[in-house]
Amino acid sequence: MYLLKKIKILTMSLLLTVAVVPSASASPSHNSSSQVLEEAEQVASNYFNSYISKDIEGRIKNSVEPNYENDTERRSAYALQAETDTPVVDFKILNSTEVSNSEVHLSVQFTTVDTILPPLPYEVKKINQDWKVVLIPQEVNADQNSPDYGKVKPINVENTEYIDNSGLMAARATTLDYYSFSNWGGNTLIGKDTFNTTNNWVSIMGYQSDSNWNGGPTSGFYVKYEIITQIGGSVQWYGQKTVNGYYFQENQYYAIINLSANKISNAKVRISSNGNQVSGAGNVYEN
Repeated sequence: MYLLKKIKILTMSLLLTVAVVPSASASPSHNSSSQVLEEAEQVASNYFNSYISKDIEGRIKNSVEPNYENDTERRSAYALQAETDTPVVDFKILNSTEVSNSEVHLSVQFTTVDTILPPLPYEVKKINQDWKVVLIPQEVNADQNSPDYGKVKPINVENTEYIDNSGLMAARATTLDYYSFSNWGGNTLIGKDTFNTTNNWVSIMGYQSDSNWNGGPTSGFYVKYEIITQIGGSVQWYGQKTVNGYYFQENQYYAIINLSANKISNAKVRISSNGNQVSGAGNVYEN
């Protein structure tokens, strides 16, 4: 088994903060509504362009991210994102709403190398007289066949770990990815390694068990395997399969995960469970 290395998720959520204080006379100390929106949108655009071009310093300059204690930690996280995130080729600000003269809310749609994603909400705030994108982890359902398509929900950063994929099998001709977990206490696991798909399905095969199992019925125990991508820490979801019960190395599970896209670049495995001390491993295939 391979140890899990816990790292914080990086995010690409934004907080645009803008507000206009009404006044009977035009005061040079208050920006007009149009100026507030323009300034906030410009900073947001600067941030997104920096993300697309993998300009780490540009991202840091135009944003704040409460999940990281300092810029050194952010630089390390952003460098990892530049290597493993699904490439974004364009973005479009669909809507902007002025909340105050220091806060603006945006709706932003990203185009990746594979598809156009559902819009994500973002915010930008004026902090110490400078507009900053406030980055908050969030997830959007990108499965067009799902009744929850486009639904956005927050991500619990403190309850997320990355799987150490250092044991990934070298036989890439038949294996897309490898995952393992040992005495895992139920956190959400995300694969650090990435893979590309060329079909609208992948298969998974492996074993799973809970060390607290007493030999009784296994129907209540499950592990959920999902296929996702990440953009700046935000998650896009494409399909999942829940495997119920215990499967040991001599009697492994095999399941198909139907995907909502025929092609996914830099895909990752995300795993969750209702077990207490879960162990297991498996592979992702495309044949």
